[in-house]
Amino acid sequence: MTNDERRFRRKSLAAVGIGIVASVALLSLLYMVGTHRCLDKTLGFGQETMVFLKNACEKYDRYEQGRKTEATHNLDAALESFATFLPPDRFEVNDDLVEEYVHTESLSGMLVMDADGHMVAHYDIDGRDPLMLWREELACSSIASMYRGSKVSYSTAVERRGVDFAVSAVP
Repeated sequence: MTNDERRFRRKSLAAVGIGIVASVALLSLLYMVGTHRCLDKTLGFGQETMVFLKNACEKYDRYEQGRKTEATHNLDAALESFATFLPPDRFEVNDDLVEEYVHTESLSGMLVMDADGHMVAHYDIDGRDPLMLWREELACSSIASMYRGSKVSYSTAVERRGVDFAVSAVP
């Protein structure tokens, strides 16, 4: 082998080596760009999903709030009609009368208290104690003001032990 052949062979090997290194570098660059684009697409899909879920949660929250508001309005109307349910010749409210009214109005329970805040009568369909709910949630200043002669009614929706209650108090 002559010197020219050796030089040519070295130049060929150097060119092949440079070509391989350049190819590897170019392929690595293309892989990183492709991976980056895939990550951008994945991030975009994730953000779209997050926006969709956020909107769905907001719609559900508005639905639940509307349902609770509707339940308290229906309950307010039912309690306002309690006075018309009472027989005109009878002023005593007892458990049997409250039970009859609860079934007539399709309520889950009712608690009747006197002006001093003592329970006069109560009835509940599903075994939940309305007095427990009264003690835990409703013995508040909004209700207590009714005992002092306020004519303001009180309505709310509360959750106790995983159960939603629509609650109304009418003086």
